[in-house]
Amino acid sequence: MVFPNFMKIDVPIRPVVSFINAATYNLCGFLDSWFKSFTKFLLQYCVRNTVEIVDRIKDFNPPSNSILISFDAVSLNTNVPLYPLFD
Repeated sequence: MVFPNFMKIDVPIRPVVSFINAATYNLCGFLDSWFKSFTKFLLQYCVRNTVEIVDRIKDFNPPSNSILISFDAVSLNTNVPLYPLFD
């Protein structure tokens, strides 16, 4: 499977690779549940999808002088040039 890459001008496409069969995939799942069993990790400020956020705020009545603020990630790619790293 190949998707267009809009982040890099000289690389028009990027392959999508599944790592489910990688050796570290199951290890990451195990470590995730292991760490959560030792901590009180609560997802009170995280939402999985829009259905969950709508369900959480449907009965919420904010004060009349409230302001709604939303944050969005713009760039998840680093801007570190790779050529100096290989010298």
